[in-house]
Amino acid sequence: MYPTGTHLIVGRGVYTHHGIFVGRNRVIHYSGMGSGLHKGCIESTSLEAFLQGKNARIKTYRKVYFRGPEICRRARSRLGEDQYNLVFNNCEHFANWCATDRHTSEQIDAATQRLGTAAATHLLMRQLAKQTAEQTTKALLTQGSAAITRKMLAGQAASTAATQVARSLTSQALAKGVVSTASGLAAAGGTSSLTAASLSAVGLAGGTALAPALATVAVAAGAAYLVGSFWDWLTD
Repeated sequence: MYPTGTHLIVGRGVYTHHGIFVGRNRVIHYSGMGSGLHKGCIESTSLEAFLQGKNARIKTYRKVYFRGPEICRRARSRLGEDQYNLVFNNCEHFANWCATDRHTSEQIDAATQRLGTAAATHLLMRQLAKQTAEQTTKALLTQGSAAITRKMLAGQAASTAATQVARSLTSQALAKGVVSTASGLAAAGGTSSLTAASLSAVGLAGGTALAPALATVAVAAGAAYLVGSFWDWLTD
């Protein structure tokens, strides 16, 4: 048999149940959660009813706050109390208060710590995920910007090269006396109006040279048009 005033702990599956042994085979405990998921008042029951066929262990304290008779008196002073609360006023709170005058529950403290740790971990993971997403987005945007820049530079180079080719072909045509008007020069390669006007008096060298030269100029103008259209599509 246990000494009077002993703090008894018995397993109830995933949690433990607490009570104060007050002698004469009686245990005072908060019956809430004592036999299932229901509330209950502080009551005196038999030791067998409290144990429910299981072995109890004794909770020991580093410091003696009250002697056995005083612990029993404190337990009896709350008989009939019906304010059970799983978080704030459970059987462990009651038994600890009887033995130490401290209203505490190690089960609740441990559960609260685990929940706090889980919540902190969840927040940390969310923050890390957010930072990773932001960094990934920046990297993709940077790569996308670089790719667009490369395309723009390539388009500019192609446009410049085509213009130079067209102007070269136009110069060859002018040297042969094929194109003699300012409009012809502008269509062929974008030669300035002053140059076109000065060359307008050259005239045509001969009818036999006209067709091949015009074909050459048309190809150059077409290439310039295609490059310009491609550039407009890239920069749209």
